[in-house]
Amino acid sequence: MTAESAVPYTIESVEVDPNEDVAWLIKGTFNPPIFIDEDNVLVHDGEGGVVLQESALAYDFTMTIPPQGKEQGGLPLVVIGHGLFG
Repeated sequence: MTAESAVPYTIESVEVDPNEDVAWLIKGTFNPPIFIDEDNVLVHDGEGGVVLQESALAYDFTMTIPPQGKEQGGLPLVVIGHGLFG
């Protein structure tokens, strides 16, 4: 399943209740905006802005939703990443 959004993503798998601490374990990929060129240099537009680069890079993600999500919903999202995903 793919969603149209500001950051495109694809859900590849959903595990329900894989253990007592996790209600859903979701795995997929996302395509973040890229502003650096092939030399890892930030591309500027000459007016102080940056230029979005064409890229088909997809990065894996794993999302875990705790059991409280079933009853409460609306839980805060915590994003953990490393560097520029590279």
